[in-house]
Amino acid sequence: MADGNAQDVEVAVKVARETFETGTWSKLSPSERKKVMIRWAQLLEKHSEELAALDCVDAGKPITECLNTDMPATIDTFYWYAEAIDKVFGKVAPTGKDALGLIVTEPIGVVGAVLPWNFPAQMFAWKVAPALAVGNSVIVKPAELTSLSAYRMIELAYEAGVPKGALSLVCGLGGKSR
Repeated sequence: MADGNAQDVEVAVKVARETFETGTWSKLSPSERKKVMIRWAQLLEKHSEELAALDCVDAGKPITECLNTDMPATIDTFYWYAEAIDKVFGKVAPTGKDALGLIVTEPIGVVGAVLPWNFPAQMFAWKVAPALAVGNSVIVKPAELTSLSAYRMIELAYEAGVPKGALSLVCGLGGKSR
């Protein structure tokens, strides 16, 4: 969405909530979510030069830093959370003999990921990968000056199999909007 006004955000939240509740992503088995996330990480790797160039143009960073530091770290983050999907289990908490305390990892619903302008792709990965890995729906709001890599990474997510309602983008000026 281009403007990112209050109405746009409300629509994005409504779609994300509906997608979460239908279970298209949230109730997908961990192994299926992992396959999609791995495919996404592979696509990010395949398009890493393009993504580095987008961050270079948007953030004004040297291309060598984007290529050699930012993108490898971004891709590693996606692979790490994809691999963790079927390896991070709940725990039994210590309690008294008359109780049982379980700690579970489960999605909570819709997550809003507001990104700063510096390290656009990395910040995207740090916020989006863990939230999606556990099954949440995510709405990404990049900084108004550095939205290109977020837009492209979301396109690649859809290509990998992430449902559109489970991941969306709202651009604009945030609190400065009309």
